[in-house]
Amino acid sequence: MASSRSPRIGRRLAILTAAARKKIARRQELRERAAAWDVIRPALEAARIDPAGIERLWPVSTAAKVLAGFGDSPVLCSADADFIAQDPVLASRQPYAVDIAERVPRFRGQPPPRPDAALFDWYAWALAQRGSDNLRHRAPPPPLTRHNRDAICGNAVCPADQCGGGAPGRGGLR
Repeated sequence: MASSRSPRIGRRLAILTAAARKKIARRQELRERAAAWDVIRPALEAARIDPAGIERLWPVSTAAKVLAGFGDSPVLCSADADFIAQDPVLASRQPYAVDIAERVPRFRGQPPPRPDAALFDWYAWALAQRGSDNLRHRAPPPPLTRHNRDAICGNAVCPADQCGGGAPGRGGLR
């Protein structure tokens, strides 16, 4: 029987850990992108803007569908949170829109960005609209960690837009 200190087992474990890390990082980024779309979509609707005409929104507008293809669920979200909390690489990962808060003030009271504007400009504009009477937005969700996973992933319906637990409007996710 091979020892747990065996270099061969160590290499195999490193390969498996790297593969799991890659999949978890991808799912987490998709959760964050889907959360961004949940902010942008209502702002576009309120401004009567067709998102199909804004090519830069594609990465966030399709995130929930891609995530659904990965079989995301509250259980998987919780397992990912456990892995992220113990993994130094993923625990130190910057959230998808880490710098978005710096952009928001310049969009307060402003019209929508040009159709070719950066994705994060659209996201900042949408966040700036949330104080508006015709929109109801939550703040962007916090990064998923072991400490907040029960609040984020512990229910059948995910309340914090992190893992898509089945709320309406997302094809079974959210």
